Amino acid sequence: MKEVYVLAIETSSPIPLAELRQAFESEEVRLSPAETEGVFSVQAEGTRVEVRFDSAGPPGHWDPRLITGSEEARQGLQGATGYYRISLEPGAGPQPTVPVFEALWCARTLMEHAQGVLLDLTSSKLHDVADVVEITELDFDIRDHVNLHAVAVTEGDTPLWVHSHGMEKFGARDVEI
Repeated sequence: MKEVYVLAIETSSPIPLAELRQAFESEEVRLSPAETEGVFSVQAEGTRVEVRFDSAGPPGHWDPRLITGSEEARQGLQGATGYYRISLEPGAGPQPTVPVFEALWCARTLMEHAQGVLLDLTSSKLHDVADVVEITELDFDIRDHVNLHAVAVTEGDTPLWVHSHGMEKFGARDVEI
């Protein structure tokens, strides 16, 4: 399992399990709570998404300078006091996009119960609730999941180093050119 998303919310306590059960349970989705409050997994479409709540702050392995997102979303991330860490098995399921899609549906469902913003740790993209709704309702668009960066290696008109962020959540390697 790889932690791919962090849902940063305004409250420092998890959504009550009874609310989550009602929101997630259906014929296609199974919610499995752990013994620890705020920890559960969701099984759907042959994949499993693990979710863990804490108030320790976002993980330290992302660079705030690389984050793309609105200023309002950035403020939401800075003002958050609770964090749902969402993990998936990259490339698992019937096709590589399925675990990512299920994790996004999980985040969307949580966002219906708690105000917050979603940080994609693999691509450094920050999404508000409207972004997450759009991503889960529209046809798949790789631009929602991957960031491309171009970096000058030396001063002048030399070629740029271009690399991607975000492919690993699909079980593929990021690209460098």
